[in-house]
Amino acid sequence: MEVEERAQSNSNASRPATWCATTRRTSIGYLGYTHAVAKVLVSFDDSLLRRIDRTARSRGLTRSAYLAQLAENDARMAGPGRDRAAQAALRELDLLFAAAPGGDSTAAIRTARDAR
Repeated sequence: MEVEERAQSNSNASRPATWCATTRRTSIGYLGYTHAVAKVLVSFDDSLLRRIDRTARSRGLTRSAYLAQLAENDARMAGPGRDRAAQAALRELDLLFAAAPGGDSTAAIRTARDAR
């Protein structure tokens, strides 16, 4: 898949573009987009594009909104803490915290500090 990004000149370009799945299409623009959005040219096989359009229509979405939703979901799945090494580190931290003494940690820190 070829991708070319085209940054659109916009007075709101300093604002980050965001997408919100809970927003519905309004008369002011695309589903959940802020004023500053990047335009992307993407090449698809014709049969894949027809399937994308059919699925987007069946969900009441524009093609852009559907593709943005797919990208958002995929990016979320690849986020921090998703690989095996990160999961192992998080389990190790859970074990360390489970073994820590209970009670007020602030009071314990103050007592240790004042004892010096």
